[in-house]
Amino acid sequence: MMTRETRLAMLAIVAWTLLIVTLAQCMASPAHAIDIPRPDCETVRTYVRQHGIVIAYARALAAGYSPRQIREVRRRCGV
Repeated sequence: MMTRETRLAMLAIVAWTLLIVTLAQCMASPAHAIDIPRPDCETVRTYVRQHGIVIAYARALAAGYSPRQIREVRRRCGV
């Protein structure tokens, strides 16, 4: 029969292993921003006109665009 300390040690080893594997998978996967298509200006202007800049910004962040990408599109499209 395993003692309480042995069970806790094994649980800690399993938890650390899962954490390390998860971090390794995150680091090994390519950046998410690479997969995101570049929106055309007409689509951006139409969406901002329909929903407002705050909603458009929030949706862009939720879609995976970085604040830097959003600034670049706003500058390029004049929104």
